[in-house]
Amino acid sequence: MDIEQVKERYARDLDEAGAFMETFGPVSDGEIVALASATFAGVQPKAYDSHRLLIQRMTLILRSNLWLLPTRERMPFPDAPLFAIATMQQCEKLMSRKVDWFLWIDDDVTVPQDTYEKLREAAHPTLRPFVATVGYDRCFPYSPAVWDHDNGQATRWTISPDKGVHRVAATGLACALIHRSVFERAAQPWFKAPGRTLDENSVPEDAWKPDSWFCKQCNEAEIPIHVRADIQVTHFGYQMPVNRQTVGVLRQMRYLTPSVDEMVSRGLGSEDTKMVDEDRKLIIGLGTGRCGTSSLAYLLSQQEETYASHEQTPWQEWSGPVGHRVMKLFDRSKDKFQADCCWSYLPHVEQILKAKPNTKFVCMYRDKEGYLDSAEKKCAEVFKGEIQEQHKRFWPACFGLERDELSEYYDQYKNTALWYAQEFPRQFFLMDMESLNDPESTELLLRWLGYENPKHVSAHMNIGPESESGLWQKMITGPSL
Repeated sequence: MDIEQVKERYARDLDEAGAFMETFGPVSDGEIVALASATFAGVQPKAYDSHRLLIQRMTLILRSNLWLLPTRERMPFPDAPLFAIATMQQCEKLMSRKVDWFLWIDDDVTVPQDTYEKLREAAHPTLRPFVATVGYDRCFPYSPAVWDHDNGQATRWTISPDKGVHRVAATGLACALIHRSVFERAAQPWFKAPGRTLDENSVPEDAWKPDSWFCKQCNEAEIPIHVRADIQVTHFGYQMPVNRQTVGVLRQMRYLTPSVDEMVSRGLGSEDTKMVDEDRKLIIGLGTGRCGTSSLAYLLSQQEETYASHEQTPWQEWSGPVGHRVMKLFDRSKDKFQADCCWSYLPHVEQILKAKPNTKFVCMYRDKEGYLDSAEKKCAEVFKGEIQEQHKRFWPACFGLERDELSEYYDQYKNTALWYAQEFPRQFFLMDMESLNDPESTELLLRWLGYENPKHVSAHMNIGPESESGLWQKMITGPSL
């Protein structure tokens, strides 16, 4: 359905909207913002309460330059935003004035009162004509609805930073501020929802959604898309509202029954747990990098019946399926213990445990300043200030190479590792980098991993300040033997 059909279908509604706008009074100088939202009977009232509070605040700022676009109840995507845009265009004709910005809010989200101000502060008519908030899916794995550019492909965020304005490949339209020029530059149809099909395993295949389709049209018109990460919108989920604060709790819930979509998103098939002999053990080494993972891999490689690697190529991607890779690790040799150490397994801990429940994880760590100094030096040598194309799939999508970005990456990694250590104490071990040179500590680790005759091997590493030695470990209860 194109916009002309929508205009014709809802002509009566548009006439009523025009009559409403004519009673609104003359337009003042300054920018005009048109605000619209979908309306469904089943949405919790608190969503509309937050919308009303936002409108009250915007009215104080914009006064008569805020246009509230009428809508129709229970109008599905993609008709809902398209009808709003059609209404906006009809009102522009009646008022002999085009709007400057179009603010869209989904009906099933709550928004802070200062949402418009923050979005407008981040937006620019030409440099940032499309700025959205970061919304989360309301079903497992509750991922941010944001995708990055990745060598012509879109890679989904697994975590979101809590600040900053980031250029992205695509975003959901939970709440977005869009400059009027975007609708002149982007080709129609702006919103489209092609049907999904089933593959040979009766699993629904990926398909364009209306908001991702809109982003596709923007990308083809070379319209930059950005998200502002510090605006917390809350999406009403099936179990509880989903936002940056609740997503961790939701991921902990064990009473959720895995759905087909969940299994597909994890990259695990129904046969995965049957493919590996339970007597064989998988060891995954983790760590931010520059923290002793190569030394850990060497230590493991010196143990009996062990095949150990450091960052086995091709590297595990930060986002994407992992189940098949777990099985492939066991194809490398007939050894009882198979180990690989790489930072990018961290988002996949739960998926790996689903495929191989007896997996043991060893997460190396060091003091923050020591990591930052070493990482900055390494990035300067290897990346020369820019992440190379072949590495982008493996680096967390929302982090860069500047010191403050590396610091945020370290904090996120540490917090996630601490949570896993608390949640899976029999499978997740935190190891201070300095402890790899201590025979008693390495024996404890190796016996925990299941080695009956552990062999200590000295390793040379950069040692951080003693004041932060054991900092992560002190924050949790140690692993169970």
